[in-house]
Amino acid sequence: MKPISLLRSILTVGGWTLLSRGAGFARDMMMAAYLGAGPIADAFNVAFSLPNMFRRFFAEGAFNMAFVPMFAKKLEGGEDAQDFARDAFNGLRLWQRTLDPTPSRLGFLSSAIAGSVLPVAAGGRLYVVSEGKLQALDAATGKTRWQVARRSTKAAFTTPCIFQADGGKPQLILSSWAHGVTSLDPRSGKTYWELPVFQFRAVGSPTIAAGLIYASAGVGGVGRQMVAVRPGDTDGTVEAKVAYRVESPFPYVTVPVAKGNLVFLWQDRGIVTCLDGPTGKVHWRERAGGDCFSSPIRVADRIYCPTRNGEMVVLAASDRYEPLARFPLGEKTHSTPAVAEGVMYVRTLSQLAAIGGKNR
Repeated sequence: MKPISLLRSILTVGGWTLLSRGAGFARDMMMAAYLGAGPIADAFNVAFSLPNMFRRFFAEGAFNMAFVPMFAKKLEGGEDAQDFARDAFNGLRLWQRTLDPTPSRLGFLSSAIAGSVLPVAAGGRLYVVSEGKLQALDAATGKTRWQVARRSTKAAFTTPCIFQADGGKPQLILSSWAHGVTSLDPRSGKTYWELPVFQFRAVGSPTIAAGLIYASAGVGGVGRQMVAVRPGDTDGTVEAKVAYRVESPFPYVTVPVAKGNLVFLWQDRGIVTCLDGPTGKVHWRERAGGDCFSSPIRVADRIYCPTRNGEMVVLAASDRYEPLARFPLGEKTHSTPAVAEGVMYVRTLSQLAAIGGKNR
């Protein structure tokens, strides 16, 4: 075996390292000469810092050195190593908050909506409803921007939404038994207006359609009250009022969906009503499917809603009743479908299905 020359090895490694540093210095001089000191140079440096960060994590073995021993330890200790691996590869956690639980016979309860629809000047916020309060969290850091007290008669299962009239300021809309329909300033939590219109629990979330806010309440699995509210303004010159009350049957758990001035109410027992939003006139009311906990969604000119027994019902989003299709999902579902990039995702009791889109 040929003997190893320590001096030659030192010179080889040191020479290549010196060459690398010299090339890096020349690169920095060229960047300074061509890009200068300004926003273009800053953007270039940021663009290079991201791949360099991931190279340090993965290519140079730092991640492997940390992950492999911990994974092996959990595996040997009989712990759930697969969950640990999934958490590790799902990305780096930005922040975490422990939220106050809301007492409910159905377990932990919290409704949230990302405030990305707000103007940039207001910043991104996450609105969380928990026992006795509403919190606005900074979406980037998780810190509390503001919080306001909320009365609680019975737990509300509704998710807030954002209403903004043409030329007006955004309003954060909530509904509950204790407060009825409420409008708050998303940036400060200040109450703009409130209509205490309910005598029952609010489960289905408020919906914006045809310039009105639709909100419902009920008990025993049946909707008992539903109102179409004409929102007030943010400076108190125009008062909020009930434009009309919707006649039964209407949803208790499910959330309405709209196309233009057409508002579709998919009642929990499968009866669907098409309203003229501005007036409340009924265009049609038909039994379209079985019982459902899933809310309908609209994709272009079609409305999709899964039944609890696992059948997808498809209707035309029209002022005339027109059933288009029915097809089985393979098992029961209680979840509302989601659509992204031309693909519909449906979660059943044990599976996640992707429907439509192009094969890849």
